[in-house]
Amino acid sequence: MRSILGNTEGASDVECLGLLINLACDRRAARSLGEPRGIRMLFRRAFATHDPLLMKLLRNLSQFEELRLHFVDYLPDLASVIVRLEGELSQNAESEKEKDDKSESADSQDSDADNIENMEDCFSLECLGVMANLQLEELDFARILGDLGLLSWAEKVLTGVGHSHHKDDLMLEVIRMIATACIDVEAAKMIALSGSPVIPMLLKLINSRQEDDEVVFQILCVFYRILRHEETRQHLVSNTKAPNYIFDLMHDENEVIGSICNAALNIIADCDETWAETIRAERFKWRNCQWLQMVSEVETKGYDREEGGEEGEEEEEDFLPNHDFLMASSLLEDAADWFAVPPPSPPPSSLDHVNFDPDFKFSTHDLAACYGDEDEDAAA
Repeated sequence: MRSILGNTEGASDVECLGLLINLACDRRAARSLGEPRGIRMLFRRAFATHDPLLMKLLRNLSQFEELRLHFVDYLPDLASVIVRLEGELSQNAESEKEKDDKSESADSQDSDADNIENMEDCFSLECLGVMANLQLEELDFARILGDLGLLSWAEKVLTGVGHSHHKDDLMLEVIRMIATACIDVEAAKMIALSGSPVIPMLLKLINSRQEDDEVVFQILCVFYRILRHEETRQHLVSNTKAPNYIFDLMHDENEVIGSICNAALNIIADCDETWAETIRAERFKWRNCQWLQMVSEVETKGYDREEGGEEGEEEEEDFLPNHDFLMASSLLEDAADWFAVPPPSPPPSSLDHVNFDPDFKFSTHDLAACYGDEDEDAAA
C-alpha cells in the first residue's frame, strides 16, 4: 500500500496493485486496507492518474457494507467522471468507422490514442461500479440522479448502448446503478412515475437478453426494489408488463433468479387479487405436477375408451380368453365354500347326557330281571 501511494512517478506497480485487488475481495483484508485515511489517499491518487486499477481496488473495497460510508464524500467526483463516459464512447464509435481510411504511417499513433481512450473508458466504468456498490438506505439518490445528471445520462446510455464496444459492461453497470438508486423511494418515483423511459427500456432488454442471467437478475433487482415501495408498487403492477416477465421467470433454472422472482411475486399478490389467484394456481400446478399428470393420463384413457365404442369393447373381450374367466369363476365358488358359514348343529337330546352314579351296584337279581324280560319277549 505504501509503495503504491508513495510512488511519485505516475504509474503504479501493476503486480502490487493486482495483489491488493485480490486481497480487497476478502472482508478481513478489506477492513485493513479500507481505513478512512487510506481510502482518501487512494481516491486522490486515482483521480490524479485516472488509473483503472486503482479505481478497481476501490470498487472491491466498496462492496463491503461497513466501508461504504467512507465513499459518500466522493460521489460528485465519481459522477463527473461517469457522465463523460457516454461522450467518449460515442467518439470512439466514430473513430472506429473512420479507421479504414487512415494511412499505415499513422497506425502506431492511432493505436496509442486508442489505448489511452480505452484506459479512460475502463476508469469511468470502474467509477460507475463503485457508485453501484453504494447500497445505503440513508443516501439521497434522488438528488444524485437529478442534480448530478445521472438519470438523463443513464437514459441516453440505455438508448444508444449498442454503438459501443463496451456495451455489455456499460449496460450492466448502468442497470446496477439504477437498482441501487431505487433503494431510495424518491429516486424510485423519479424512475417509475416521472415518465422516464427507463422501465420500458429495461423491459425491452429483459426480453432480448433472456439468456444473459446477470443482466436478467439486475433488471429483476430494479423491479423488486420498485415493488417494495408502496408509492411505486401499484404503477409497476397495473401499468407495465413487468409482472408478466417476473411470472414467466419464477421457475427459472437459475436459483437466484427464481428466488428474487418469488419474492417479487409475493408483493404483487398482496396488492392485486387477480395476480394473486394466478400465482397461487401456478404454484399449485408446479408443486403437484406429477399428481396432476397422472390424473390427466387417467382421464385421457377413460375418454379414449368412451370414444372407442364397440371396438373398445371387443378389445376388452379379447384381453383374456374365455377359459380364464371360467377358471376364475370356479375359483370364486370354491373360495365361497371355504369361507361359508357352517350349518347350525341339531338341538341337544336327553340321550346325549348320561348320568353315572358311582354308588350304584348291579346285582344278580337285576341281571336276571333283564334276561327274563328278553325271554318273555321271545316266548310271546
